[in-house]
Formats: sequence, C-alpha cells, structure tokens
Amino acid sequence: FSWETSTVGVNGGFVDPAFCTYTILIYYPEVNYWFTQAGPGYDGTEYSYTVPEGTPLKTVSLAVTTQNAAGNMQEGPMAVASLGVPYQMPMEELFENMQVAYGPLTIEHPSEEYSGSWEIVNPAAYVSKASNDSGASLVSFAEEDGETYSQLVLPKFNPQTNEEVKVEVRAYLYDNMADAVVYARGYDNQAVALGTISMGEEDEEGWKTFTFFLPEDVKDWQWTELVVRASFTDKTQYLLIDKYAINIFTGVEQQFMANEPVIYGVKNAIVVENADTQSIINVFTVDGKQVATRKAEVSYVAIEVEKGIYIVRYADKTAKVVVR
Repeated sequence: FSWETSTVGVNGGFVDPAFCTYTILIYYPEVNYWFTQAGPGYDGTEYSYTVPEGTPLKTVSLAVTTQNAAGNMQEGPMAVASLGVPYQMPMEELFENMQVAYGPLTIEHPSEEYSGSWEIVNPAAYVSKASNDSGASLVSFAEEDGETYSQLVLPKFNPQTNEEVKVEVRAYLYDNMADAVVYARGYDNQAVALGTISMGEEDEEGWKTFTFFLPEDVKDWQWTELVVRASFTDKTQYLLIDKYAINIFTGVEQQFMANEPVIYGVKNAIVVENADTQSIINVFTVDGKQVATRKAEVSYVAIEVEKGIYIVRYADKTAKVVVR
C-alpha cells in the first residue's frame, strides 16, 4: 500500500511532505472500529501488511492519516484487498439463504464514476419476472441517475491447471438491464476481459448462462479473481446474477467459445477484443445514426468516440456500450 502526500493544505497553504508523518489504521468489522496498526510517527509512504500463512481468505482494509506541526488530517487514502489462501476449483455459488459459500465479495470504487452498489436480495423484488429457485441473487444498481458504474470482485482462486478453465455466470436478461464486462484480474491489477453480459437481439427475457474460458496466460498466475463491472445510464436499470461457477473443463466446447469477441466502453473509446482480422465493426448512436465503421487489422480494436451511449455491431453480435 503506497500513497502520496498532498502539498496543499485544507486552507490552501503549502504542505511540505518531508515534515509529515503518518498513522496506519486497520479495520475490524467484527467490532466496527479502526485500530492503529503503525504509528503515530510512521515516516514512510508505503506499508506492507501480511496475514499469517494458512489464513482463510478475508477482506483487509487499511487507511492512512497524516500529521504535521499544524495538526492531524483525519481522512486519508484507503486500500481494500482480499488476503489469505485462494480457493481451489471447482467453485459454485448460488447465494442460498442470502449467504455466500465463497467469500469475501468486495465492492470497489476505483473512481468517482463508480458510484453504483451491490447486494444479495430476492431478484423478483427488483424485476417482477426474475423469480428463481433459491429466491436469492446478486443485484447491482445505480445510486443516482446518469451514467455510472458498479464493480464487484469475486473471491480469489487458484487457476493453475493444464486443462481448460470454464467460468459460468447466470444473469437475468430483460430490455432495460444493465450490461456488464467480466474480467480476470491478477497481481498488480493486471486484468483480462473474458466477455460481456448483455441482451442480444435474438435473446428473450429470462435467466441465461454466459460461458467464458480463462486465457492460457491467466492459468499461469498464482491466483486470479473475477471482476464484474456493470454500467448504467439511470437508476431504473439493474444487473441480476444468481449463480457463478468455476470448473476445470475437458470437453471440446472451448474451441468455439474461448475466442468470442468482447465489446465494452472505456474513456473516449469503444474496445473490441478477440476481433477476427478483416472483420467489420459498425458503431451507431441509440437513434440509429452510424458514427464509425472500422475494419479490424488486429484482434484488439479501439475506436475513438465521444462520451455517450452507442450500439456496436460486429459479426452476429450486437452490444450497447457506455463511453465516458
């Protein structure tokens, strides 16, 4: 965990970081209290925290407060991470009894744009036709109107195997659903997009299982975690997920699915991964105006566009994309 000290004080004056020291705090959810882990007087700008060997996977939250001759800054940077022994495959999560079999689940807010949230609820409470056998699912929702994201990190697991690793995510499809991108993320925030969760032109309303396969390089990592990033345009949209599973797969299905295209939005651009070279990508506004067309020269294509909502058509795939 590393940080930088602002050179501007709360009243606009100059702050010299050389004369600042720090207090490292750690959060204990059992008692809802932040305890001092190091300091006051800690003079570094990075800190390492290690859990004992064999510790079950858990969420660790660290925070920093700053002190100098003028006083204390009570609010400072914070880091949240899952530490402990990664799970082993296979894994299957159904959220039965509104509980998780594999924890922890971590809601991330990497920037102000990520103001959405997640909870475990009865899905029919949000979308009336989305009842299921367990009566439970994850739901992601926007806290405010306008374009925003929410991001959920699933528990770490060990992906190392010589076989194929299949990831299945079951989501409820309906016309006004929030779309999502699923990533595999490893050490130092290295992330690979596995695929998208969205309603295609041929899909009907209902629960659907989306299948992804881990790339070969991800299976060399000591651990990985799945990250689900949902995108919203208003508070009436939801993303419902009632199951995910991670299994070693020995069939031939991956030959047809491992390289499926992944379409998503980033800042000022639309990205298509796993594109077939020489294929055509068309971009439209939501009212049907074509704003871009691109022939894929390589498998990774980024098309610069202005902030907004777009419809992207590639081969037989259609996706709604939010660009910031």
